[in-house]
Amino acid sequence: MAEAHVQDSLSVITKAIRLFGVESVCLSYNGGKDSTVILHLLREAVPDMFHKIPIIFFKQPNEFPEINAFIDLLVERYKLNIMYITEDFKAGVARILKETSIKAIFLGTRAGDPYTHQLETFSPSDDDWPAFMRVHPIIKWTYPQVWAYLRDRPYCSLYDQGYTSLGSTLNTVPNPLLKDGNGGYRPARELADGRYERCGRRGCEVVPPNTAAIVCLMGTPSRALDECKVSFAARDIKVKEILYVEEDEPLLPALKALAFRHPVVVLIDEAKPATANTMLAAAQRDLDYGVLLQKTAIYSVPGEHEGIPAAIAAHLGRASCTVPAV
Repeated sequence: MAEAHVQDSLSVITKAIRLFGVESVCLSYNGGKDSTVILHLLREAVPDMFHKIPIIFFKQPNEFPEINAFIDLLVERYKLNIMYITEDFKAGVARILKETSIKAIFLGTRAGDPYTHQLETFSPSDDDWPAFMRVHPIIKWTYPQVWAYLRDRPYCSLYDQGYTSLGSTLNTVPNPLLKDGNGGYRPARELADGRYERCGRRGCEVVPPNTAAIVCLMGTPSRALDECKVSFAARDIKVKEILYVEEDEPLLPALKALAFRHPVVVLIDEAKPATANTMLAAAQRDLDYGVLLQKTAIYSVPGEHEGIPAAIAAHLGRASCTVPAV
């Protein structure tokens, strides 16, 4: 019996095929671990129809030779119905939708990837894109779950060389957190914290200027959130992500993930202000948090606040900062 998250993903796949038909779905594939999970899930979910499902490989300049070799292996082993696209993703999708009967595309997106905070398992494409259904069978999977599933299945050899997230040869290096002390790298599956999987992407350590994230505990009045947004806007800071969490949900992982992407993270907890203070105190004791604190200002905004403290703006652009005392 498959584990619950695997079974849920298989159900998503079969539902998509039932809704759109096997002739109207495809997989967007880049040779990376997440889309490889989807490839194997498709084989598992619909073994008799798998060969009919188009596998769309978006070729990019400066592709890793290992990726190309892996694609060739998959084509030979599984007799993939593969299509090679040389346009960029948006233009390629537009052409596929025009020239085929495709209406839904399986994507290997997971929560925590950039720009995923509003995605659902089934998410229509954005207004400025060609119309199709984005299907995310593994949107709720964690990094360890990906590697537990792939352990006995084929995947690209780069992941055994310390790479944890694959782009091109120009922007991807082995993850420095996997250095083995002997001049080499441990395999991707040994990365202790999956929230650092993109550390091998050149530029991931650069925080975009003037962006922020807000973490709200469930039950926080909308007034508090609106007040934070107004305070940010007054300082020309764009709120890029808003995350709602349950009271008993661990907050430190969420703060870590957001702090890696934004110079400012605000934790709003008007219902129980002590929760925010306790959370930040735990953050200060977390040794792994040091690298994030060098580039991110993290504040709690408990009850009876009057907007974002002006000191937040002063942190933007600083080489380093510290978490305010709690």
